[in-house]
Parts: sequence; C-alpha cells; structure tokens
Amino acid sequence: MKRIAPILLIVSAYCKFDGDVRPTYIAPNGLTCYLCSAGTYFIKDCSFDREYAVCSSCPSGTFSTIYNRALYCQPCSNRCPNTNYETENQPEIKTTECTRTSDIKCECRSGLFREEGYRGMCRRFKECPVGYGVLAKGTGHSDTVCKRCEPGHTFSDTTSAKDPCRVCTKCDGRFIVRNECTPDHDTVCIPLMTTATSLPIQHDDFGKLSLGLGFGIGIPAILVLVIFGAYLIARRGNKRNKRNANNSFSPDDIEQPRENNTLIPNGKAQCRGMNFVPNGVHQPSIEPVYVELSSCIPPGEFKMFFRNIRIAEDTITRVTIENPFKIKEQCYQLLMEWGRLKRRDVELSDVEWSMELCRLLKSDIDASEDLPNETKQNLFDVLDRRSDGFGQQLPRNGGTDH
Repeated sequence: MKRIAPILLIVSAYCKFDGDVRPTYIAPNGLTCYLCSAGTYFIKDCSFDREYAVCSSCPSGTFSTIYNRALYCQPCSNRCPNTNYETENQPEIKTTECTRTSDIKCECRSGLFREEGYRGMCRRFKECPVGYGVLAKGTGHSDTVCKRCEPGHTFSDTTSAKDPCRVCTKCDGRFIVRNECTPDHDTVCIPLMTTATSLPIQHDDFGKLSLGLGFGIGIPAILVLVIFGAYLIARRGNKRNKRNANNSFSPDDIEQPRENNTLIPNGKAQCRGMNFVPNGVHQPSIEPVYVELSSCIPPGEFKMFFRNIRIAEDTITRVTIENPFKIKEQCYQLLMEWGRLKRRDVELSDVEWSMELCRLLKSDIDASEDLPNETKQNLFDVLDRRSDGFGQQLPRNGGTDH
C-alpha cells in the first residue's frame, strides 16, 4: 500500500542518540545536525553544530512517518487494498484520512477479521458448528472463539458466528423428560398421562376396569396405527413411481445397512464402504457416488463442507428449507447442484464424465482447509473406489486419461 520514496536516505550509520530525544546525524561538513521530524522532508544540512537541518512540511497528499533526510515525502494511498479472498470487489473500509505524518488507515469490512502478521488478509468469521456456542464474537482483529456446550446444562442446535450456547429446558411438574439435554439438542419434555389410577379403586372392580380400558383405548389405537401404516406405504409407493418415471433416485430409495454409517462419541459420521446398485438407473451414473458420499459427511459439518467446495450460501439455505430434518437428502441435493455447476460442453461418455466428476470433487475437497483430515480421508476412500469402478467399465482400447 505504501510506496517507499526512492531517494530515502539510509541514515542509521550516521545517526546517534546522545541524550537528546531528537536524533542527529553527521553532515558532510562535519557538523552534527538534527534530523527532519515526521511530517517534513530534508532541504539542506545545518550551518552550525547542534542545529536543526533545514526542512519543509510535506505538501498536501504526501506524508512522512519518521525522522528522516528524505528529499521528498511519500504520496498518500488513493484507496484501501482488497485483501478479502472471496471476491474481487470487496476492498477494505477507509477509517482515517491521510495526514502529513501518516497514510490512510483501513479496516476489514463487517463480518471479517484481519489475520495476524504483516499484511494480514481479511477473513470471514468462523461459524461455530452444532453442539458449540460462541464464547467470544469476532472483532476486526480476532476470529470467533467457540466452546463446546456443557452436556445436561447448555446446548446449541444451530451453526452460527454469533449465538452462544443456550440453557437447557427444565421440565416442570406437568411434564416429564423424554430425552435428556445434549450439547446439540434441547431437553424433550412430554405431558404427564392422567389415568383412572388416580381414583380410589376397589380390588373387586380392578379386573373390570382394566378390561374396559383395554377395549376403550387399545382397539382404537390399533386401528389408528393400521390406517397410518397403510397411508405411509401408499405414499412411499407414489414417491417411488414418480422417481422411476423420471429415471432418477434419492438416498431415501436405497436401503443402507446400519453398520455402514455409525456415530462415534464426537458426533461425526464414520463412513465405511457401501456396495449397492441404485434402482431405476440402468447406465453408469455419478448419482450413486453422491448417495454414498451423503452418508459420509458428518451432520454437524455438512454446511461447512459445501461452503468449502464453493456452493453458494443461498443454495445451501434453499436446499435446507426444502428438505427439513433430512441431512442425507440435503447433502445429496447439494452434491447434485455441485455437479451441475461443473458440467462442461465436452464429448465424454457417461463413464468418463463420472470419473472426471470424481477427480474434480476430490480436488475441491483436498483444497478445503477447514475440513478435518478424518472426514477428507473418508470421502477420498469413496471417490477412489468409485473412480476405480468406473475405470473398469471403460473400453479396453479407449477411455479418458485422468
């Protein structure tokens, strides 16, 4: 940002501090002269020993910040630099105009902070994942500080750069605890059930009362369950028919073994190999790869994952709203969006294009600095295995060299 005056003289070899606050230098005539102060520039040496050199104030639009013998002042910067890595049109904000003794001063825009070190870049505040709350909000010179919520006391079920952990709900006398509060979920309370046992019951009448309650409550409850089950089966059949008609599928169409996607204590999904053939697809396709990857992306990290592979925030929000409470479905739809963004007008077979998408996705994941190494390795294992499978389907005398 600052251009060093080309004729700025290096005077450290000639300057000395001999008890005076103002530094001096030895002039060619042998006299000891005082240096020009900040905000001025050098005209000529002093005429008598221990006098000030002849200096002049910096003209408008220029400055000097230190004692000097520069022949002219440095020009002021016209604008703040762009140190935000996201886009080309987000320069920093000017907070102080240029003066005779200092250049303009700039700060990062709202929502960004400056990294440590000389010429630190402006970076976006980190968002605390589910199960973590904001301990300290980001400032112009520091990132967000996150803290894991305390089990049984506080929780956070959102990803945020501002929200702290919230206090767990306590069930009052009319409710009982169904699910205890965890770092990523609040307490679940259900109403107390009032029954006829609160009334005095004679021992001889107990059998009659139990039989009456059985017929009065049990049979209607069974009928409701049967009707609801038939409704779910019919609805699932309609969804499956629509997907087959469109020659497409979703993660919900595939029965995935429970052991293939387990939860470990820190809440991250541990992905293992899956072997399935999707329904309704009779040609090589990238969609089964997306389905398997959807089971490998930890629920608490999926939004950060898609931001890292450059999916727009409004797209993530839209897919999340369209598929509430279905993390795998959200991941699958966002991977489909990523694939559409990567589509190019090239002459490749379905197998070759699927291999190319595996390569491009692996490259994007590898470039993501915020993803844990364990998550990256799980995703790499899937992509490598799937890419090898596509490679085996290529003709022996052809194929694309990746």
